[in-house]
Amino acid sequence: MATPTDKEITMIKGNGLLLISITLFPQISTALDNNEALSLNCNGCHGPNGISAGQSIPSIAGLNARYFMRTMMRFRKGERESTIMDRISKGYKISELRKISDYFSSLDWINAKADIDQNLVTRGHEIHKELCEECHENNGRHQDKEIPRISGQAGNYLYLQMKDYYNGSPAMPQPDKMKDRMATLDLKDLEALSHFYSSGK
Repeated sequence: MATPTDKEITMIKGNGLLLISITLFPQISTALDNNEALSLNCNGCHGPNGISAGQSIPSIAGLNARYFMRTMMRFRKGERESTIMDRISKGYKISELRKISDYFSSLDWINAKADIDQNLVTRGHEIHKELCEECHENNGRHQDKEIPRISGQAGNYLYLQMKDYYNGSPAMPQPDKMKDRMATLDLKDLEALSHFYSSGK
């Protein structure tokens, strides 16, 4: 095989993939034409096809596209707390973020792996019925452009997010209704909720 020239090697900015010209690997160049190609870097943390294999990183497959896009834009603007997503989101064009959002929203939701305590699941269900069902309908399965699905989400991720809400992190804004209801709970209640939601029941 001939050595590719400089013109045959293209660095795709934003996603860090080094791709060889269509003259050498046409199947790779073809893959670039669809939304899935842009999503490949996400799988390293969020799991194959966006389904989390761990408990601390969220599944993103099956999320509402507009919610996904709004979240990515908040990371990009520094309006949502993150460890690395603020930098990753800035590595893509806005049009590319839309394609990534559309791709993951097109996938079926599959519950993340859960390590649960049944007693906490039961307690969490009671708290949910009392305080959370009004917005997080159908035991947390409901989602729209403002509310993410939380049923079947990675458990420790849910707990840490709720803890940030509970502590009033300025980079994790929340509606007044959620602030009021969080104020009635303690950390053990948040743990119970995280077990209930991650159980997917």
